[in-house]
Amino acid sequence: MSAIPSPPARWADQPMLALAIATTGLHVTNDRLVAVGVVAVNAARHWERTWLVSPEPDGEIPVEASNIHGISTHRARRDGRPLPQVLTDLDALLRRTAAGGIPLVVFNARFALTVLTQTARRAGVAVALNASPILDPFVLDLHSKPQRQRGNRTLDKLTAIYRVSEGRLGPPARNAAAAARVAIAYAERYPQVGRHDVRALHRLQQTWWSEHAGEVNDRMELWDRVDRQSPHWPLIPVTAAHRPAATT
Repeated sequence: MSAIPSPPARWADQPMLALAIATTGLHVTNDRLVAVGVVAVNAARHWERTWLVSPEPDGEIPVEASNIHGISTHRARRDGRPLPQVLTDLDALLRRTAAGGIPLVVFNARFALTVLTQTARRAGVAVALNASPILDPFVLDLHSKPQRQRGNRTLDKLTAIYRVSEGRLGPPARNAAAAARVAIAYAERYPQVGRHDVRALHRLQQTWWSEHAGEVNDRMELWDRVDRQSPHWPLIPVTAAHRPAATT
């Protein structure tokens, strides 16, 4: 008697690394990196780390941004490290993650990874942001919701929709943990997507975002709006970089 084939492994049951950032604002080219948080999920040893970035001598973190992520200019100057050191450490971690075949979970990757790319370019430091397949709960959820239900899908709202509790969001490591838990809950709610190979799913998210951006741009054209969504995911090309909202 032939053996019954086992079902495909779910990526939600495998190790993953979640990443989130804190910034001075929401513009991918003009605003600056304040902190990077990472959380290892589903690994034998769970851990998290946050790198604070020491501001430039004349740099200030706006109070509005500090109220969101909880990092003040004073704290960043006291506890922060030089930007090149932070990026070098992050690059080493991302390369180890990719070597282990571990996917990277990033909510609204278009914002976070584009900010990191622009930041690394200005600092002259290479960071392996494209080495691992990306799982973006924002794009995954967007794909699985009818147009009328999409609305304002912030990370905070997705934690409620997928019944994930991480306490008060804002600090980057906590946001990273919440994004990972949303991704896991998503895979449980939509098992057909949860069984995809992560590299195939990375490519599918590129297609899903491109299709979504096309729909948004068609509506903008009908309404004579000049703003447009870039069809690129998970990174926005430098020439197209603008303010990618996390709530489209």
